[in-house]
Amino acid sequence: MRTIAALLPLGLFACGGKSSPAVDGTYTLCQEVLEHSGETLELKGGRFRYWFYSDVATTNAASYPLTGSYTLTGDVLTFDHSRVDSRTIELVNGVPVLWRKDGLDHWKKNGRIRPYDVLIRVEGVSGDPDFEHRPAIDRIKSAEVRERDLKAREERWAGMGPGCRALTEARTFDGDPNGDGYRQALFRARENMSPNFLGDLIGKMHADSPVSLECKRTLQDLFGAGPLRLPSDPPPLKGAQLKKALEGLTEALSMAKDRSALEDTLILFLRVSAVWKIDLAVPETGHRIWLVASSNGFESDSKTPADDDYKWTRSMPKLIPACQKWMREQLAK
Repeated sequence: MRTIAALLPLGLFACGGKSSPAVDGTYTLCQEVLEHSGETLELKGGRFRYWFYSDVATTNAASYPLTGSYTLTGDVLTFDHSRVDSRTIELVNGVPVLWRKDGLDHWKKNGRIRPYDVLIRVEGVSGDPDFEHRPAIDRIKSAEVRERDLKAREERWAGMGPGCRALTEARTFDGDPNGDGYRQALFRARENMSPNFLGDLIGKMHADSPVSLECKRTLQDLFGAGPLRLPSDPPPLKGAQLKKALEGLTEALSMAKDRSALEDTLILFLRVSAVWKIDLAVPETGHRIWLVASSNGFESDSKTPADDDYKWTRSMPKLIPACQKWMREQLAK
């Protein structure tokens, strides 16, 4: 069996096609992807239980947990269920993990760990663990890998204001497994939901931004309209505080650089204001913006004219004022 960042006796896992007590345990995705996806494998005495969820809707959802038996050949685990893919068991930084094949190939080629590719063993947990029992991805990173990732992170956050950067970085839950620090950061940030502050986030939500998703989720959390649920969420915005925040969001839309940032901001506005739908034709550009939001999703059927690209970059100087006018009209009702 291969060893990564640690030495492991070759006979510890491999057992010639039979289940092995050495692999028994609970393996799960890291905290960092909790709100987007979850995957857990519990191995015990040759049997397995498997859980999975995703924020991507599907018409063929299974009833979890899935159950069955597993076998171990060399360092490869196989499962007698069509919905559970085989995994490779390894030690990474001294921690047993289960790799997806493409994730292991990526790790071997690039030396980088993608959070969705690896299940990390957690001790003293039975079944699908809750947030506080999920491991952080840094648990399986060596000091060298963490240092390299820190340098890459500095490059990703370049150009962002210190307040928004601090809040968005707190959302990684680095050293904050229960989310206490992030929750307090949200309380503080809600006292300064100015157009400049919100615009700093929206300005990084474009399709080519390496921190687009992080900024979008942080903006949703500020308004209490995202999928993340902390042990004790900040109270929802109400009354004058909510109206002021939505007015700030309307002004901040001017920082949107493309369709992705524009529509994501509009969806948030629809959800928080309870307007729920926008059907806006913009004659100056030939676009039609059609979005329907719900508490946990949205529909989009916006139209793009033939002379513009799918990012709408060229038309943003005219689309933004049209959307802002519509948003102000909704707030005035």
